[in-house]
Amino acid sequence: MHSIKFALAALALASLACATVAVTIDAAPDANFSAYSTYFSLPSTATVSGESADALRISEQVQAAIDGALKEKGYRAGNAADADLAVGFMLDSEETRRRVNAADPDTDFYVDKRFIMNTLSISIADSASGKTIWQGTGEVEIRAGGALVNDDRESALIRATREVLAELPAVAR
Repeated sequence: MHSIKFALAALALASLACATVAVTIDAAPDANFSAYSTYFSLPSTATVSGESADALRISEQVQAAIDGALKEKGYRAGNAADADLAVGFMLDSEETRRRVNAADPDTDFYVDKRFIMNTLSISIADSASGKTIWQGTGEVEIRAGGALVNDDRESALIRATREVLAELPAVAR
């Protein structure tokens, strides 16, 4: 019986580490991505439950993940005057509570648990026209609790950034 409980606990931990990212993409049908190769980053907005220092640190890490993902796709960072694209992101992190099964197979015991729903929206606009040509959103929920919640949130948001931008067309070569 103890081995079953241990296996269930291990499975619960594994599922937390592998929280899925729900990705939605909206691209302008007339966008010609072969015409773009450079970008600049717009100031971004982050609302993160917790300390404001968390919001700044997480925003910096998400921006670094965006820059890395764009570089992997062949886009080069530039300045606002010369870049083809303007890239910005908005991050919202909201704490919620709900009753969940306590994971004891012998009971129907429910407990209150805290969760953090993280929503990352990345918008890309044509710099010349200002028209948004691509927008991707990733949502990932993590279970709040313990000292590692910020580490979990950061890694989940970096993963969300990569998964959202995986849908962006690469630079034409």
